Amino acid sequence: MRTGAVHDIIEKARGRDGFPGNNLVAVRKVWKRNQESLNDGLDEVRETMENAEKPEDGVGKEEEEFDDGWTELGISSNVKPSVTEVGRIKKMYTIVRLSTLLHQRIFKDALSTLSPSLPLNKDTHTMLDSLADGSSDFLTCSDNFISTMYPPQVAEHMDIELEEYRQQLSNLQSKFDPLIPETSIEEQLQKLRLSSSISKPTDHYTKLRKWYIACINQINKNIYELEHELKGSESPLA
Repeated sequence: MRTGAVHDIIEKARGRDGFPGNNLVAVRKVWKRNQESLNDGLDEVRETMENAEKPEDGVGKEEEEFDDGWTELGISSNVKPSVTEVGRIKKMYTIVRLSTLLHQRIFKDALSTLSPSLPLNKDTHTMLDSLADGSSDFLTCSDNFISTMYPPQVAEHMDIELEEYRQQLSNLQSKFDPLIPETSIEEQLQKLRLSSSISKPTDHYTKLRKWYIACINQINKNIYELEHELKGSESPLA
């Protein structure tokens, strides 16, 4: 979902009176839609990875005879990636899988704990709008990154999209970080107008923050490994 569409959904949800609770509902709606698209992207990478590892003689007759339209364009849809390209796709799958999980957990651990029935201050509204934009920007760069996995891969193109992916991940992290309290949980809950009925002990949020840090570190570790491999490669690959 693109940024313009995000703002359209949010503004319609607010209505003329700008009812505060509806803003949160709109952001959740945007987040869920983006999550579905991220899941689709993850499935696309997984299927490509699995198909790439199938033996050449594993293609069935029906699949061989299926006309998918690519031949008319002078392009074969059955081009098998090289060993090097398969390795990149595997690294991409790890990166996309962890990032998709991270996006899902943000909704579960942060957005779902805010109550739309309670008034939210202006700063919180601004933060929510920014978070929705961050989610949509991340989805866009994820789609662009995934599109570089098809053979023949161009290392330079993949590297460019990988760097954008890293930047958007960092951008998204900065936007959801305030929703995952580190200390003084009571002050954080009061500031974000969280319902007292869903308040959790400080230890819960401490563990939660550790999980997020560990997840992001793992993503960045895999990004670095793929980036290092791409920097030393020529493209396109034969």
